[in-house]
Amino acid sequence: MIAYWSMRVLMFLTQTAPVRLSYFVAMRLGDLFFFLWRKKRQITVENMRHVLGHDADPRQVVETARRSIRNYAKVIVEFLRLPRLSDQEVISLVKQSFGWEHLDRALAHGKGVILVLSHFGNWDLAGAVLAARTYPTNAVADSFRPERLNQLVQGPRIKRGIKIMHADSSGAVRQLYQALKQNQVVGLAIDMPANGEGVPVRFFDGTVSLPAAPAALSLKTGAKVMVGYLARLADDRFAGGFVAPIEYEATGDRQRDVAALTQKIVSSLEEIIRKHPDQWYMFRPLWSAAAQA
Repeated sequence: MIAYWSMRVLMFLTQTAPVRLSYFVAMRLGDLFFFLWRKKRQITVENMRHVLGHDADPRQVVETARRSIRNYAKVIVEFLRLPRLSDQEVISLVKQSFGWEHLDRALAHGKGVILVLSHFGNWDLAGAVLAARTYPTNAVADSFRPERLNQLVQGPRIKRGIKIMHADSSGAVRQLYQALKQNQVVGLAIDMPANGEGVPVRFFDGTVSLPAAPAALSLKTGAKVMVGYLARLADDRFAGGFVAPIEYEATGDRQRDVAALTQKIVSSLEEIIRKHPDQWYMFRPLWSAAAQA
């Protein structure tokens, strides 16, 4: 209940205070978090070292990791403010967009689209923009306890027209297939440790185990799989869109096909993260988790 009421208070404060003030406070809290929580700082810096390369200046690695925490603090502000924004205000936050023709072409196949995202830029805003532009949008998300906290977290997404599928629900897989059968967009984040149940792929300078769901779903249903993102600009608006659907010719060897398609997806995400490393929010061990799998 502490988490529930804390979030209620934060929502009230961020929705009533000027957004610049909210950003300022959030970034200062992010700095405090970075310097005081030693374990999380070490994990974030180590992950960033993989992204920037082990030959990168250590000071640059630490500074990029710190900016990542700061940018994530801004994402939290934007999520808390999202319920008060109109669809037009949501759309106006995207200053530059591209690739809508790729999405429309993929949907024209009639088998749905698996939109693969990473914890990068602002993925919640990306979903809100899709829904605001009347694309039937679904997202797989973790659920929270107690239920009233879950409703508080998921409510703003649902009110925007995004259908939430809980990852820990027994009916999640069925819902995924149903959405694709109805030619809808399903958003899946893939850059989280799979704890030995995923597919080993090359990611930056090492091997990690990442979820196989997007590739497995695409191969099973014929749905097009594509990568999308929104990257923050200097004025705190965004630029981004959709990469062309990832093409892959199945060989009939399911295990091999899932691994190969997952690698293609991850390589596409890597290109995006490499351009804006301080907008990738990975605060859990990733490469070490794969090594222990």
